[in-house]
Amino acid sequence: LTSDLNLRGFYISAFFRRVWDLIEWRNYGGIWRPENVEGGRMWGASFGASFLGFKIKYDRIYAYYDSGKRMIYRPRNSYFASLSARNLELSLLYLDPRFSNPSNTRFLDFFLRIDGYLKFEIWGKGFLFGVENITNRKNYFIEGYPSRGRTFIFSVFGKL
Repeated sequence: LTSDLNLRGFYISAFFRRVWDLIEWRNYGGIWRPENVEGGRMWGASFGASFLGFKIKYDRIYAYYDSGKRMIYRPRNSYFASLSARNLELSLLYLDPRFSNPSNTRFLDFFLRIDGYLKFEIWGKGFLFGVENITNRKNYFIEGYPSRGRTFIFSVFGKL
């Protein structure tokens, strides 16, 4: 069940899902394999706004197994913001700490990533310079597997 409302750059979305026979990928001694797990319920809301090159989004999610424990790797709160000017784009992603095991005894620290890009065109060619994960924070989506550190991007675009 999902419901959306959009009004002049603002939106609200709400959802509820009942799931049975969930499949989660689990790491067994370095080998990932799918595993059927108990069912559960997920519900939440998303709020956002977009105006004058600025976007912001907030998600609030409740995700529980039938046993009452929180589902793994699902943050309760997540925030996304971006600012786009003529040639500059900055974005920020934040995820709350998340449990990394079904018994809810281990968790991953919060996730924070800030990216910046500069785009421009010269002589009919497009150029992009960027830095992803500006803070060089060691973030984890999955326990034991860090995301990339600070990454420098350079791209040239053109038509053939």
